[in-house]
Amino acid sequence: MFYHTNGGFLIKGHGLDNKKAKKALVKKRRTHEIIVYSRETPVGWVQYGPKPELPRLDASKTYQSLSLGNGGKKLLRITCFFVDRNNRRRGVAGFGLNAVLAPLKKKGGGLVEPYPSTNPSNGSSLMWSWTVSMVEDAGFGSRLSTRQI
Repeated sequence: MFYHTNGGFLIKGHGLDNKKAKKALVKKRRTHEIIVYSRETPVGWVQYGPKPELPRLDASKTYQSLSLGNGGKKLLRITCFFVDRNNRRRGVAGFGLNAVLAPLKKKGGGLVEPYPSTNPSNGSSLMWSWTVSMVEDAGFGSRLSTRQI
């Protein structure tokens, strides 16, 4: 829910309030996620969406300083990744990323903005964003750029 909000860390309260808010967004078709399965078990998740769906980044001073702009093109933000701890370093995040990018390309493409964590000092269990190596492996020129799909 963090990137769906304009301000405040999350919705008032804790997990239950955020879960209700996320369900409301799902019902309104105002949120997009890919769930990656290994057989019948979910092992990963990717959150993405158009700029209006994920407004939190627009308030970030770091983001504003980038001035990436989109030149009137479709802009897709990929904001969060989660991979089950027992399935890390097995390509789950990359598979999820490709599952997001393939349909975008099929629908005519657009610009994609990555949001990597440059300071994973809190450990991988607290990283919910791209890593710099993921951004580079996905073909972005630098971690602070967009990619035409």
